[in-house]
Amino acid sequence: MKKLSYYYLEFIKILATVVILFALFGTVNDVIIQLISGTSFPDTSMFQGKSYLLLLFIAQFIGFAIITVVLYVNIISSVGFVQKKNQKKFPKKWVQKLIVIALVLILAFYIVLLFH
Repeated sequence: MKKLSYYYLEFIKILATVVILFALFGTVNDVIIQLISGTSFPDTSMFQGKSYLLLLFIAQFIGFAIITVVLYVNIISSVGFVQKKNQKKFPKKWVQKLIVIALVLILAFYIVLLFH
């Protein structure tokens, strides 16, 4: 029974982390898009006839999901209710590659929107 309650607490920690980080990213993303395009987001007219912008917008959130997973596995999971002795983290080379991929996915939308 003790393990079951640990899993519930861990699930709540994961859920809170995802909600807080995505809310923060959404707010910052909205401000940047408003500065670049001059319109408040979500403005669906921005995507009409330009499916590549929608794909880049989706890729942007996939990039942020990658950053969220890396943050959770390497940092947030070590802070918690029960400390695991042999908890695996991503190797540093993987973290660097994942962060670069995520940043490319995030910044690609802004770059295309800037020159659009």
